[in-house]
Amino acid sequence: SEFLDSYAPSFLTTSEHTDKKDNTDKKDDNTLPDTNVTITTVKPRNTAKVTLKSSVKGKVKISWKPVKSVSGYQIQYSSSANMKKAKSVNAKSSAKNITVKKLSSKKKCYIRIRTYKTIKGKKYYSDWSKVKTVKVR
Repeated sequence: SEFLDSYAPSFLTTSEHTDKKDNTDKKDDNTLPDTNVTITTVKPRNTAKVTLKSSVKGKVKISWKPVKSVSGYQIQYSSSANMKKAKSVNAKSSAKNITVKKLSSKKKCYIRIRTYKTIKGKKYYSDWSKVKTVKVR
């Protein structure tokens, strides 16, 4: 037991270390050897330099700097700052901008964007960008 305490790998937590000692103390032939499990998390990078422009009545053009190695972008827009009842639009990874139509004129529009990466059919999302505001023409 003292031998295991001094030579246990540093990445083991206390509970894993205890489990490891319990497995080595057993004299049962049917036990499996100890294995290490690696858990990886997937989190795509955020978008940078998001710009909003409303030059046509009822429309807002959203532009951003493209991010490498993402599957696409998700854009949310709403008429309220807390993003309640927000609508979502998806854009492909090759897109640099998107135009949102049918917005109320002379009102503020709140917009945020995030990236996603699809791996084996599951989407992994980045954090939302800060909410940006534009006044619709």
